[in-house]
Amino acid sequence: MAPGRTDKLWSYVGLTRLWAWSLVGSAGGLSAVAVALQATERRGLDGRWWLMTSASLIITSALFYPFLGAWLARSALPSHRLPTANRLKGDRLAFATSGDWRRWGAAIPVILFAGSVMMMSFLIAQLGRGGVAEGVVIGVMLAWGAVTLRDIQRIDDIQRAEGRKYFASCNRPVAIAERLVWMGEPTK
Repeated sequence: MAPGRTDKLWSYVGLTRLWAWSLVGSAGGLSAVAVALQATERRGLDGRWWLMTSASLIITSALFYPFLGAWLARSALPSHRLPTANRLKGDRLAFATSGDWRRWGAAIPVILFAGSVMMMSFLIAQLGRGGVAEGVVIGVMLAWGAVTLRDIQRIDDIQRAEGRKYFASCNRPVAIAERLVWMGEPTK
């Protein structure tokens, strides 16, 4: 896909890092929301709730880290998209500015956090309070963030080995895998 007139170049590693840390940060924020919700409950923050939340968080994270690592590696990890990138041709595009990064660095975590709070709230409403739903959602978010953080090193290694830098060519960093381009001289 050819770059549009208003497209900017966004560091693919930078966007991946933003996504990964937003997932991890959402897990931390969800923990605070879960504690606040339970604190308003009649039983409050009793030992049973802490035990159930902690146990389900640890078990879910331990199970989902390898599961998501294997499942996402087939098609959804950021490094998997690199072979679909095209060489940037034609007019040089401007790089995303620090203002662009600040705006999206605030928007992505807020949107992700709001969505994860809604998901956790839905599960609590369906499954009831007690810590299990809270721990599962927090554990999945944490595992997903950890898997994505691990993938950043793989992207860095690929860029170094290929002598390329990968970018998302877009005005706003959404659906970035559809607009991957690379610059540099291949070392092969």
